[in-house]
Amino acid sequence: MDNGRRQIAGRVRRESLAARTKRLLMYYNLRASKRFGQNFLIDRNVLHKIMEAAEIDRTDRVMEIGPGLGTLTAELLDCAARVVAVELDRTMLEVLRHELGEAGNLVLVEGDILRLDWEELWQREFSGHPAIVLGNIPYNISTPIIIKLLAYHNLIPRAVLMIQREVADRLQAKPGKKDYGALTVAVAYRAAVRRIMTVSPGAFMPLPKVSSAVIRLDMLPQPSVSVRDEMFFFKVVRGAFQQRRKILANSLADNLDMAKEQIAQAMQAVGIPSKARPEELSPADFGRLSDELL
Repeated sequence: MDNGRRQIAGRVRRESLAARTKRLLMYYNLRASKRFGQNFLIDRNVLHKIMEAAEIDRTDRVMEIGPGLGTLTAELLDCAARVVAVELDRTMLEVLRHELGEAGNLVLVEGDILRLDWEELWQREFSGHPAIVLGNIPYNISTPIIIKLLAYHNLIPRAVLMIQREVADRLQAKPGKKDYGALTVAVAYRAAVRRIMTVSPGAFMPLPKVSSAVIRLDMLPQPSVSVRDEMFFFKVVRGAFQQRRKILANSLADNLDMAKEQIAQAMQAVGIPSKARPEELSPADFGRLSDELL
């Protein structure tokens, strides 16, 4: 197994990523799929930054989302104990089988990452042990993937993801800023976010229309905010931001099926100004308000 994965990594490293990408697309008669949001990474410096941020060693288990042509996969195979790569595009799976199949620590899974049963996958492929998640995430599904990562925080110590820069801005936004929203609060509740780097369109083939960012999510051992009812906390957060142009009391009254007077009283009780807007509340503010509204 060690020889196989070392040979694979060596082959990939001897060739520029741009040349490898062009060669594989031509050899297998493929092109990047707009349907699957495919933009292949061709910048080795970015690849190295991703690997450094992931901090993977020989004992680690890894799940890769959307391996594509296997550029990142080859690096992961060389340093991780086990790599489970989940790919929806069958044509890419054929490339991966031919190019990387000799590595004994690779498992290829065909499927939609959002529809897969992650609990079952972890039990089957990782014997229930934690696994690090990496991936160059299709921009049109980056938010639901992040939400799913948070939902399975007990299985994932950390994740390193390539996402649209705008989404990275939302993850790191501070209260009062225009990018601050329900996703910001959800991530802050469950994880610590660090931006590794911003990535220009020139790092990909074909060129995407937007800039990207590499982020690292470290799951917290305990939520950053203590709440009495987690489901209700998130209901309050979602309700607040569904109509963010309105003041908080009006938005919550519309979306929680509660009287505005009840919401106003709860806000006053926890020290939130009556005219406050949703983006002005910190995760701790939402925690106090949700507890008061229960």
